[in-house]
Amino acid sequence: MPKSDHGESVRPEDELFKGSKSFVELKSWPKTPEAHQPPPPDQPKPLKLNDIGKRKCSGTFPSCDRCQKLGKSCSYTLLRPLTEIEALEKFYDTIDSESNKTAVELLCQRTIERDFPFVAGNFLDPQFLIKLTTGKVSLSLVKAVVGMSLDMVVPEQLLVEFKNHWYSRHLSETLLASGEMKLEDFQALLINIVWGCSTSSQKYFFLIPILSRMAYGLILNRELDWIKDISEKERRRRMVWNVFVLDRMFSAGVPEFMSCDLRLLTIQPPTYNLEAMGTLVSESPFHTHLPPYHHPFNLFSLAVHLSQLRYNTLNCVKLVEKQHKKWWGEDSSTKSVLHDIELTVELLPVHLQYSIENVSRMKNDEEKIFFINLHLLLLQIRCDVHRPVLYHLLYNRTIPNSDEIPPGKIQAVHEECMNHALHVSKIAQENRRLIADAYNTVSMAFSLLEASRLMMYNVSPNPYQTHAHFSETLKNHINANIEIINGSRWADPLTINIFVQDLQNASQNLGIRYGNSKKNVLLLSELHPAHALTEAASPAGDMTADVGSPALAELNWPFNFPHNELLPFF
Repeated sequence: MPKSDHGESVRPEDELFKGSKSFVELKSWPKTPEAHQPPPPDQPKPLKLNDIGKRKCSGTFPSCDRCQKLGKSCSYTLLRPLTEIEALEKFYDTIDSESNKTAVELLCQRTIERDFPFVAGNFLDPQFLIKLTTGKVSLSLVKAVVGMSLDMVVPEQLLVEFKNHWYSRHLSETLLASGEMKLEDFQALLINIVWGCSTSSQKYFFLIPILSRMAYGLILNRELDWIKDISEKERRRRMVWNVFVLDRMFSAGVPEFMSCDLRLLTIQPPTYNLEAMGTLVSESPFHTHLPPYHHPFNLFSLAVHLSQLRYNTLNCVKLVEKQHKKWWGEDSSTKSVLHDIELTVELLPVHLQYSIENVSRMKNDEEKIFFINLHLLLLQIRCDVHRPVLYHLLYNRTIPNSDEIPPGKIQAVHEECMNHALHVSKIAQENRRLIADAYNTVSMAFSLLEASRLMMYNVSPNPYQTHAHFSETLKNHINANIEIINGSRWADPLTINIFVQDLQNASQNLGIRYGNSKKNVLLLSELHPAHALTEAASPAGDMTADVGSPALAELNWPFNFPHNELLPFF
């Protein structure tokens, strides 16, 4: 009988299946010790299946983790590393021992090594990882970081049973009851994170959900109820409210409010009358889930309101796109969002409506920029709700089937969005000095680039050209927008290079999809601070190839910024 490489006998029938996957799996499976051979002294005595079919540990299943779950030691080496859930269980079981450092290090290291689609760079830097593993970070923050790591690497449904136990109980108890992390430290951490965001360090954005979970833990356990001192209770309530605001802004993808002046963020929040909350919510004029409306808006409450409104708008639009619903139908889910958008515009008090006079009345430049960005966000929300039809036009540049989308509806939507785009450009040009000297105007770049894209669509012939006779004016607007972005002190060269390159690509192919060639135009309205901004928006290559559109031959690059290279920065 022939011998294998390891000296084992190989049966003739094995040769027939030698290349099959089943053969490899069967041959690589550990063999059961022969009955006449006693087990090694360091291994448990193998057991066989009993008569009623319940599986016992036979000592032949190296990938089994049953002994670990039962709290027993097993001498067999695992064929796979611990999963995140197993590491979390291990972390719970050994919370007061030295071995929890291994679980923390494992989770944090996996967080760093994992290439998330929504993470720009590493959530944890090596120095912070060293502090975690050496025990130089408070236990409450360690558990929050591990929980954040789990949120990133484990599907949401697998964390439901852990979230209640992890965030609402352990964190709140550790924060206040056990004294591991005092409220003052928590507030200082909040301020440091806001300050970190203002220095454009994207890494700080990922700590916001950690703080929000801490705050939600405090709320769920009614930690504020037992405080008798009115001023102390109000101070803590404001702190939790600020965390809630940060979390809503983070979820809405609005980087401006993350990097705004801290004084603007800590404006006195609205005072709630708990007895009247039920009537306020039930009689709310808004149709979607928005914070209770308190008249009049101030900058703080308007920021929260718009962040939540954009969050609702994007969710609604994505739902429409996913389910291919007719957004123009009477039963469309966009009706409620449109109602709330228009109602927000109507409810704005006179002093918070955009005008040069209202901008000049603001106390300082930080408030002025904050006020300007609120209105840019509102304009962007009004365009976002029409995204399904706009992207149909920008990508396909064809007249849709009348049975699919009514042409009259498309023309009305496109004209409305073009008016918003012109308004964005007007706001930017009227506040050039403020924008050039500000550091926290990322939303301005988003708005200007989206507005420029819409204007560029109207420069060349298209089925719904609503401003064709103003083509030269639109070209001037586009050039002015690029000049404003490029001339600002806050402009990060890498980020703006991506924006400008995307606009160049859009001007060359006018948003036409290249099928599966991955040369799609970057959707700036969905670009979140958590996305990797250091990578090119489009792959390198010739983007000027003729794809069959007569508009390409007529465009001839009517803009002043370079055709084949990016703008020189600084």
